[in-house]
Amino acid sequence: MRLGLIRGVCWTTVIALITATSISCHRRDPYIPKVDAAVRLFNGRFNAGRFHEIYANADPRFQQTISEDQFTIQLSSLFQEHGPIESSGMNGFDGMTRWQRLFPETKRTRFIGVYNHCKTGGFQEFFTFDIVNDEAKLLGFGTSIEELNIHQGH
Repeated sequence: MRLGLIRGVCWTTVIALITATSISCHRRDPYIPKVDAAVRLFNGRFNAGRFHEIYANADPRFQQTISEDQFTIQLSSLFQEHGPIESSGMNGFDGMTRWQRLFPETKRTRFIGVYNHCKTGGFQEFFTFDIVNDEAKLLGFGTSIEELNIHQGH
């Protein structure tokens, strides 16, 4: 009788652990909606030519890597070459360790790649955001990985 009770408790514990692990491995990253909203806000401001606003709302660490004039010139050039962004598609996120997949809140920064279809052609955007409370602050922006790495000091 006692052995049966011990086996029952053991199996219940094993099933509970498997269930908890399974649930935690499939948790949704709570920061992805914030990053998605930040990309949409960035692209909306880009289309409106509000480049100063994008720069002013970026993380101070981003502002230390590029001057507002350089950033504005970069965005103006993109806008002149491609026109307004008509649609965007996210095409990649940075990898995460197993621990970060289990507890995505432990990794505050997110890298994301976005491809934009524009009036004339399209271009790739690479972003790095730092999630602070309910806001994703721009930490890095480029249209190529090399450009993004240069601005981030990698």
